[in-house]
Amino acid sequence: MKKNILISLVLILAVSLQAQTITVDGNSLLVSENNSFPLWLAAGSTISPNPPVHLLSVMEYAEISNGEEMNLMYSCVLNVTQNATVPEGKVWKVVSAMEGGTQNMDISVDSLEIGDDYAGGIVFYLDGNGGGKVCAKSHTESAGEWDEAINFATDLVDSGFDDWYLPTRKELELVYDQIADLGNFQPSYYWSSSENYNGSAWNVTFSNGLTDSSNKGSSFRVRVIRAF
Repeated sequence: MKKNILISLVLILAVSLQAQTITVDGNSLLVSENNSFPLWLAAGSTISPNPPVHLLSVMEYAEISNGEEMNLMYSCVLNVTQNATVPEGKVWKVVSAMEGGTQNMDISVDSLEIGDDYAGGIVFYLDGNGGGKVCAKSHTESAGEWDEAINFATDLVDSGFDDWYLPTRKELELVYDQIADLGNFQPSYYWSSSENYNGSAWNVTFSNGLTDSSNKGSSFRVRVIRAF
């Protein structure tokens, strides 16, 4: 009996040690909770990653006074690896937490280029303000009917991220235009999330980039994306 209790305690401890947590203003926060990110922090707030989380991706904004209103202006993106305090006059938007070795986050966001390996995928879009979008790598690829593709994207957790989604028609066309030769895509049809009419949705053929509308019951390939 005592042996069984001891084994149970060891298992509970092992699970606890693997929990993804960060410390915010002295309080532990489980980052796997659905509402963890984005997390906004005011000046003076403190934050630190706890193992196995080794890095927090943070967007920094400057507070700009406009009469009686306070506006935010984008400054830069920070990679927080230890205890840090939000500077005076700044606001932080914590967008993701990463375990060690899950993805390459050593690249400065300001020096990112299309095709870079970043934030769990391959960069195919940059907005010029420190944000952008990445396409998941080929090991996540699936196939199925349109409804299955939507559900697959919603349920996918990869490289420490759970905010993947099925790209719209325009986003999928951009993926083809920008990284079709980098993402190990199949010369086949890929679903988009954009619906057409009468039970059909748009897809892109990755052998030639052509866009077409097909019945949602068709089985096509699936590649998801996420924003950072």
